[in-house]
Amino acid sequence: MRVELFIRENYFMKTLGELRPGETGIVGAVDAVDARMKRRLMDMGITPLTQIAVRKIAPMGDPMEVHLRGYDLSIRIEDALHISLLSEEEAKGFLDGLRKKYYDATHHCYAWRLGPRGETWRANDDGEPGGTAGKPILGQMLSAEVTDCMIVVVRYFGGTKLGVPGLIAAYKEAAAEVLAVSEIVLRTVDVAFEIEFPYEVLNDVMRVVKEMEPRVPEQSFDNLCRMSLSIRSGRADELAGRLEKVERLTILMSRSV
Repeated sequence: MRVELFIRENYFMKTLGELRPGETGIVGAVDAVDARMKRRLMDMGITPLTQIAVRKIAPMGDPMEVHLRGYDLSIRIEDALHISLLSEEEAKGFLDGLRKKYYDATHHCYAWRLGPRGETWRANDDGEPGGTAGKPILGQMLSAEVTDCMIVVVRYFGGTKLGVPGLIAAYKEAAAEVLAVSEIVLRTVDVAFEIEFPYEVLNDVMRVVKEMEPRVPEQSFDNLCRMSLSIRSGRADELAGRLEKVERLTILMSRSV
């Protein structure tokens, strides 16, 4: 059996900025050259293998409203053009490419999980007896508690029939082995805040930031200051309560990321 990476650069067929209202894609990569822009987009929840849909585009063409991870947000077209997409159709094209590359293989079975809690998933047996390939692969993802990933197992028939138990064990072992040698990136489910406040209360805001220790992806200081904050969802209510006590501070937006 062979395991092939799902994401390949030449399958990123379009960018988010090219989608029209009602169209959906899967994020392949955030290609922003500027590190701060890339970090900001990823802090918004725009990470590889995240499903994203375009809700609407402003009359003048900018910004666009998109839906991902259960919430809506606005994004500038300039930023959207740096987000490469891999649609489900293109994912099928990727699998077709595998079938051509491994033309003599018998099966190309896979499973994927998307979303912070793996709420979107798919498992495919590709001709193997029902439940003997895709589900064991998915089961290993569940056991490892990983999401936003996909495993494709390419099988060659060697002349010996494995039977249902043997097939389940083989696909389970293949998925387990690839997960064992893969780097797993831990990410938290966070809540992001956009706040606005006059410069006169900056010290009060910075005191909250110092004590609560949220991440600060973006900030600007002028007569009217703005700041982006992100903190683990379990501490979000506490942070919101502290911010609300700061005079003349406005929470413009909060969302899960």
